[in-house]
Amino acid sequence: MNPRISSLWGVAELPGNIPWSEFDYGMVESPAEVWFLNRSDLQAEASRYMRVVAFGPHAELRWLKRRGGLYHLVYISDDGKELPGAMRQSPLTSVSDAIPERLLLWSEEDGRIPMAPEYPRGSGRRSGRMSVTLRHYEFQGRRIFRCVSLQPWKGRQ
Repeated sequence: MNPRISSLWGVAELPGNIPWSEFDYGMVESPAEVWFLNRSDLQAEASRYMRVVAFGPHAELRWLKRRGGLYHLVYISDDGKELPGAMRQSPLTSVSDAIPERLLLWSEEDGRIPMAPEYPRGSGRRSGRMSVTLRHYEFQGRRIFRCVSLQPWKGRQ
């Protein structure tokens, strides 16, 4: 594993060469809604959202559409790939002792949610919690993480 982070900013539209096949899920956000999308919906719908985190077993892409309408993209690849057209790129150091390794998502069991959310959207409501598996890195003296997978949480693992 040769992890690498790269970024691109100040672009008026999303690049046409985003490596969509590397992502299984995405979390999309606008002022009115937040959804997890599966691979089939992600590429078609992600560009409608201001903030996106697309992720899979080997890579993650995050973007933010700023107030002025320009995008800032950050891509992390465990395979050492760079975001096509990246303005800056750097190697990352994997960190295996970081906690938490999973991020628990809201569920009906929390008592604050009136019904079970759909993770990902369109998959149907189900009982139990879902979690996002995380991978941790060190970058310029700071710890960062990326999302790896979306899966049912089976309690302490």
